[in-house]
Order: sequence, then structure tokens, then C-alpha cells
Amino acid sequence: MTDLPVRVLFGAAYYYEYQPYERLETDLDLMAEAKFTVIRVGESVWSTWSTWSTWEPENGRFELDWLQPVLDGAHERGISVVLGTPTYAVPPWLARQYRRSPPRTPAGASPRGVAGKRSTSRTRPSVSTRSW
Repeated sequence: MTDLPVRVLFGAAYYYEYQPYERLETDLDLMAEAKFTVIRVGESVWSTWSTWSTWEPENGRFELDWLQPVLDGAHERGISVVLGTPTYAVPPWLARQYRRSPPRTPAGASPRGVAGKRSTSRTRPSVSTRSW
């Protein structure tokens, strides 16, 4: 049987990329003061065109430099990080390369645009063979 963790994890999702102004240090200080032990980051950005283009601008090339201050700041305060995965969107390059990837309404339209949140059908081979 697996041993139980030595502590209860306490935290929240944190969307640094959506902050309207620079507040990372303040936010992390408040999390530390509240005794957060973990934050979840990243999964939200996969659903937006501009940030997906930043994360994976082309097939297999990931650029995560923008996330480094979040990871470093959390580490400095003893806060663990869970990095989210792209579970509800596809990157723009995939949507462009395989135009049939988005789901379609009965009339044939794409209800959410290209590469938006929940804009893909996981049953399409172009997506299911490239899922992470």
C-alpha cells in the first residue's frame, strides 16, 4: 500500500497570463501568506489563439520562457506547481493544417472558431493521434 502524503495539498489554479498588469510577486506573496502548498498553471492558455501560438508556435517546438517567473517565484516560496495540459483546445498550427479537426454543427459550421476552447473533436484522427 502507498504511504499517505506528509501534508495536505492546498492551493488553486493561477492564470498569470491573464493578469491585466504585473502582479506576480504580490500574488505569490499572498499565496504564501495563505499557506498555499500548490498552484496549477498553464492549462488555460492552450485555449487561446495568441497564447497557443506562444506555447507551441509550430509542431513540436515549445516556448515556455514566459512561464519561468511563475515557476521560479513559486519555488522560492515553497509552493509546488502542477503544469496543466492542453485538454480542451488544439494549437493553431494543427487547426490550420487539418481544417476538418473542429467539430461541426448539423449545418456544417464550426461553432467556436478555429483553435478556440473546446473547438475540436477528439475522435478525429488528426487530433487523436496528436493528443498529449
